[in-house]
Amino acid sequence: MRVLASVGLAGCLGTLLGCGGAQPPADPAQVQVAPPGDTGEAAAPTRKADPYEIDPAKHVVPAAPAAGVLGGKPFAPDRVELEGHRLTLRQGKDFFADLEVVLAIHEQVKLGDGVKIVVRPNQRWTDRIPSLQSAVRSEKGLPDVKFINDDYALTLELGKPEKGKIPGSIYLCLPDSSRSYLAGTFVAERKRGLNDPPGADDAPFIRGTLSPPVKKDEFVTIGYVGRTAGGEVISDGCGASVYDGGGGAVRSGSFAPRAASLRFEKFVPHYDFARLPPGRYLVHARVKDGPLAWAWAEVAAGGQVTTDLKLAGTALGTVEVKVPPRTRDVRLVPADLGVPAPDEKFLGRLEFALDLAGEAKDGVATIANVPAGRYQVRSGDLRTGVEVTAGRTAKVELKAAK
Repeated sequence: MRVLASVGLAGCLGTLLGCGGAQPPADPAQVQVAPPGDTGEAAAPTRKADPYEIDPAKHVVPAAPAAGVLGGKPFAPDRVELEGHRLTLRQGKDFFADLEVVLAIHEQVKLGDGVKIVVRPNQRWTDRIPSLQSAVRSEKGLPDVKFINDDYALTLELGKPEKGKIPGSIYLCLPDSSRSYLAGTFVAERKRGLNDPPGADDAPFIRGTLSPPVKKDEFVTIGYVGRTAGGEVISDGCGASVYDGGGGAVRSGSFAPRAASLRFEKFVPHYDFARLPPGRYLVHARVKDGPLAWAWAEVAAGGQVTTDLKLAGTALGTVEVKVPPRTRDVRLVPADLGVPAPDEKFLGRLEFALDLAGEAKDGVATIANVPAGRYQVRSGDLRTGVEVTAGRTAKVELKAAK
């Protein structure tokens, strides 16, 4: 799952080389010879202009789709998104992009009517210039991420958004030894910011709040398992801790165009699940090692459904499960999920989404901090029931079929 938020992959930018310095020797592949004229005399050899230009005053954006070089590799973004003030240009279809550049535009810059941003290499992050993040996928499949706050050159223009799209152009020069650059035009998909509520473009969606308010440093997970009108079982979710001031936000875009978002307003969790297929959804939320809440929601085509959740107190107990040999772990799902009862495929997805789990050791799996209530105990094909009481340990046994 991919979780799209205000934070990126951990990493740090290594030693950055300045953009200045002498030009490299002419590359024979860049030297062109003009065809002979009527006089039979060959024209003088000419050299292609070097696209790596650190003076924004000399930037001439090509009237062609944005392309360039990143980390020594050809870079031609095939997906461009403007999410709030975060512009992402990425190449590659997998979960991790093959190549990617992200520009975090300062929140005080107004984007609604279009904007032009010019950055010189001698400007610093204190000038409220965009902060950058570049990523080149390694041979092991993981991105090599670098964070860039200054020493780069940029000319960026964004037009007015229309029907979820926004036109733009870019000329970017990064301060690295491979002379990374990107120049040309693009059309970005316009997405709402992390702190913006869903709108008509995000329908069908489910949104709501979770009560009571959470406390500082408490980790909240919220998600859904649904069966679409076509019979497919789908799920997604995200989790985050509330910030000191009672705020914070996170979004999962692992199953785009679907998205799962969680944001806090004065310690109150607000969630939304956007661009859902029509169907029946079980929405669930839990505070880590704490109470659980869930509710059903019916989503029609174009629907905008509000489903508020309420955590069922802080009454917690423990489940101790005796298991057969070679059992790896045990998971719980609520036993009272209403009518019609979910089928096995649905419950199989739900048990991993809720993550009420315990690892088997010496023939016993223990699951602590379980909200009071009735549950189905599950491990592979084995099933049994259990009722959890606050402050007590419920003991059950999973027996293999004879």
